Amino acid sequence: MTYVTSVQQDALYDSPDTAAVLLRSWLAPDVSTAERDKAMEDLSTVRRALQTDNTRQVWWEVTPLGTRVESVEPDRARVQVWVVAVIASGGNALRHRATGGNEEIAADGGYTPTATWTTVTVDLSWLDGRWWVWSVMSNAGPTPMLNNTSRPVTSDEFVHALDGFSLVKGHY
Repeated sequence: MTYVTSVQQDALYDSPDTAAVLLRSWLAPDVSTAERDKAMEDLSTVRRALQTDNTRQVWWEVTPLGTRVESVEPDRARVQVWVVAVIASGGNALRHRATGGNEEIAADGGYTPTATWTTVTVDLSWLDGRWWVWSVMSNAGPTPMLNNTSRPVTSDEFVHALDGFSLVKGHY
């Protein structure tokens, strides 16, 4: 669960070189190069989407809501983590189209605040006395409906309302 939530979140805020070291410390030593490259590319995609002029805070908070152990063997395990990710930034940010395309478009006032509900499946490998991340797959949902009193806000309203707040660390 820590890899799905705080490790990837910390890697986003680190420099690319520091993030690479952090991710390597969690990925299995014998994991495929493609899986390592995928982890770094996923991180780069989020970084590009939240790019700002550094005048506003970037919010990317991933919080686990539930876990399920799908299978456990002596040297392998599969765990699912249901998470919600709240993502937003202010300033002159860029964001990717919701369709998942590679085209970046300017977001008025920053990355539009979104909450994404995802089930993340993590395959683990037991090696040298510890569990290592072997692969990570994400599937959308399940996604609850907003209540009737909720009103979506712009990125500037979101970031302004959270001015002075800081990300909560170590609550996992």
